Amino acid sequence: MASSSVVDIACSFACFVDDYSIAAQRLHAEFKQLSQLPLQGCQASPNCENIFQWIAVIEGPKETVYEGGTFFVELNFNKNYPFVAPEVVFLTRIYHCNISNQGKMRLQVISRQSWRPSFGVATVLQSIISLLYNCDPYNSLVPFIGEQYQQQPEEFNKAARIWTERFAH
Repeated sequence: MASSSVVDIACSFACFVDDYSIAAQRLHAEFKQLSQLPLQGCQASPNCENIFQWIAVIEGPKETVYEGGTFFVELNFNKNYPFVAPEVVFLTRIYHCNISNQGKMRLQVISRQSWRPSFGVATVLQSIISLLYNCDPYNSLVPFIGEQYQQQPEEFNKAARIWTERFAH
């Protein structure tokens, strides 16, 4: 009996190591790909000491209320990546119905229902940039801002520009 439980523990550990290696290898490959084919208006790289923690720098898209702003976003991956989506947090404050004051995001692509292992860092970053072009008021984290975006677009635009000027410059 004792040897059976030791074998089980060894197998569990081996699976953990393999999962960890797969995640780290995938993240290294994605960083290499992003370095060779960077996304427009965005740079992303892992922490020098931790491949599982990335920082992205996103330029506010032209002709949006976020134009001229620079937004820092943290992406945290775990050992189960790419089978589990990264955690994404805006470090720069932003006036947006899908991003809370704490930086939490409601982004469809990283939801449990939508995430696929074929998605990667580039997919997440492109989805964030897309969200800066168009809020998703039907999936709001901040209902007041979502309602304002729909019912008082001029007020929303004014507030978003003020926040961009104040927090993202």
